[in-house]
Amino acid sequence: AEALAELDACVAAAGGPAACRVERARAAERVSNLARRARRAFRERQECVVPLVREVYTRKEQERLNDTIVHSMDKRTAMLNLVFFAEQASEERGCGELDRFRSQVPKPIRMLVPLWKRQFYDVHETSLLRTTR
Repeated sequence: AEALAELDACVAAAGGPAACRVERARAAERVSNLARRARRAFRERQECVVPLVREVYTRKEQERLNDTIVHSMDKRTAMLNLVFFAEQASEERGCGELDRFRSQVPKPIRMLVPLWKRQFYDVHETSLLRTTR
C-alpha cells in the first residue's frame, strides 16, 4: 500500500505514467522481490512448521484456531487471503492444495476469486501489481 501511494504521488507530480517509468520499474522490482521472499517463506513454513503443528495439536484444535483467525479478519483481508490461497493451490497442483482449496472454499466464493484478484492487482493503470498491459 505504501509503495502504491509513493507511485501515485510520483505519477501525479511528474505529469503522468510515461514520466515515471524508472520509478515504476524500481517499484515493480521491489514487489517482485517481496513475492519471491513470500514464496520462500511459505515453502519453509510448509517444511518446518506444519509438521510440528501436526504433532503438537489435534486436527480439531487446528481447525478451531483457523476458524478464530478467519472470523477475526475484515472483509478485504479475507478476500486477499482467498486470492493468495487460490494462487498457491494452482501453483502446487501435485501437493493436494487444489483439492484442499476446493473442499474448504464454497463454489460461489471460488467463482469470485478471479474478480477479487483483478480488484487487488489491476486497481488502475499504474498499479504495481497490474497483470494486464
